Amino acid sequence: MKPIDGIVELLITLKNNTFKIGLASSSPEVLIKEVLNSLNLEKYFDVYASADHVVRGKPKPDLFIYTAGLLQVRPKECVVIEDSKNGVKAAKAAGMKCIGFVNPNSMNQDLSLADVKVNSIKDITIDLIKSLE
Repeated sequence: MKPIDGIVELLITLKNNTFKIGLASSSPEVLIKEVLNSLNLEKYFDVYASADHVVRGKPKPDLFIYTAGLLQVRPKECVVIEDSKNGVKAAKAAGMKCIGFVNPNSMNQDLSLADVKVNSIKDITIDLIKSLE
């Protein structure tokens, strides 16, 4: 198991530019911790939340709204990177901007509601994020 190509570089760039970084995953909290620790990624995230923390999971906006609260930011200030149809729906329902990542491991998800789509994490730049704000 290894991180998605370009994700470590993106996380470093975001950290160096003082972005707050949260992880909002439908996976159980125990799995999130295991993956972050095994990939040595936990140091990049200010907060993380799982579907365990909310009553309604994606495509409902609850998980993203909860995570924004943990980050102490308004939902409209958030830009979400998502590779699933339900995740994009949840981000948009939360009032957040969304970058749809066409992840080859996510089996042709419909990301049409995303504000912009990228084929590689390496395509996500500070300029792209700021253009969505």
